[in-house]
Amino acid sequence: MRVWARIAALYDALAQLTPSPVVELNRAVAVGMAFGPAAGLELVDALTAEPSLKGYHLLPSVRGDFLVKLGRFEEAQEEFN
Repeated sequence: MRVWARIAALYDALAQLTPSPVVELNRAVAVGMAFGPAAGLELVDALTAEPSLKGYHLLPSVRGDFLVKLGRFEEAQEEFN
């Protein structure tokens, strides 16, 4: 198993034991690294409405990074501003 796929699997297990939006954001990063930025972005987009992540600086940073990797530069710039 590739390293990032293993990390994603570990975050899956952690999310089962200790569910939280921050764990889910970290899991999205691992999924994106293992399976591509589109897969990670899908998970991040599901978190954008999470009230506890409102104002959390890493959410737009992660989203922006995935958008850059997908070549969606204008959308990414909005996340980084």
